[in-house]
Amino acid sequence: MFRVDILGKDASMLSMSIESFNPTGDTGPTPENIEGGTEAKSPEWSPGNRFLRDYSVEEQIKGAEILEINGEAVEVIDISPKKEKTDTPVLVAPGWGATPQFLRENIQRLVEGSGPDGGRRTISINTPHGIDLIGARPGTSVSRAVARRRVGQAAEEEAAEDYLTEETITEAELRKVAATMRVLEDKKIDKVDVVAHSEACINVLLAAVLYPEKIGNIVLINPAGLMSKDNPVSLSVRFSMDSIKRSLREVVSGFPGGKQFARRMSNAGVEVAKSVIKNPLQSIREINAIAKTHTAELIDELRAKGIHISIIHSSEDKTFPLEEVKKMASAREIDEFYTIEGGHGEIMLNPEKVTDLADQALVRMEKNSRMEQIQRESQAA
Repeated sequence: MFRVDILGKDASMLSMSIESFNPTGDTGPTPENIEGGTEAKSPEWSPGNRFLRDYSVEEQIKGAEILEINGEAVEVIDISPKKEKTDTPVLVAPGWGATPQFLRENIQRLVEGSGPDGGRRTISINTPHGIDLIGARPGTSVSRAVARRRVGQAAEEEAAEDYLTEETITEAELRKVAATMRVLEDKKIDKVDVVAHSEACINVLLAAVLYPEKIGNIVLINPAGLMSKDNPVSLSVRFSMDSIKRSLREVVSGFPGGKQFARRMSNAGVEVAKSVIKNPLQSIREINAIAKTHTAELIDELRAKGIHISIIHSSEDKTFPLEEVKKMASAREIDEFYTIEGGHGEIMLNPEKVTDLADQALVRMEKNSRMEQIQRESQAA
């Protein structure tokens, strides 16, 4: 099914401000002393967020869990609602240069939910450049088995023709696949639904192709990878122009977003700048990867495997123009395509509207999955 929904400007915006997501420095309780019955030292920080179900989302956001993977410290947000609407957690994957801090209001909205059914256990990983891969770069194409071994999970060799080309797999994106899959493995999470933004849509689709048993329903928000033709220079210019145009629109409109808009834009700029400064060379590699990666074939393969995919895209997105993305998506078996007003960063600037729509898309895909399961069981009977 392919449908376009238009959401108007009157959608309300999330007004609450969330405290810094960095830990306070208090070592807090550990899973061991909680399980052993020892009184927790502090409700504000714990390396096991699921032990903090009774505390507020703000308090849980402070409790970033630190996992050691390939010798690297990987920060993971894992927050559980007081009432879960589904047993399947949702992974929130930020775009280029972004961290969970960039989407913290979206994370809060998913956890708290927008209705009586409750919220979703929400996971987000703070690895803007992914983690180191295992083994040397294999060349211009790579078999899926080799890709899985480089991520750090065993896989038997496959047929010689079962290869992914550089148009669907790059070193930069595979690093992020590795971070995601290793976190799921270390936390013993069998399967996740995904809400991904921008560049993250590429590595999420790649992860699903390599590990279809680990990825459920997918919501792509302003996705990269669906441009018919692109290059790094043009991509960088469009990305910059998108931010400038969105800011000018705010000025011309008389600052309807006020201090909230300024805070969100500032927060986004700081997070991206920190990621770029931390590893400028890898940041450039990622821009190159975004420009040359095409995900249409990945989407086709995932739909053939029964994985449901919906897209949310902004009407004024200059980074990945709506008409180009819609043209590519219309040739795919996408569950639903939603059009909203705004630019490329609308997920961060209007978190309530975008997150509620993503949650709605997940609910619809869950229903579709259940109907398909019933049909399969009926045919097998």
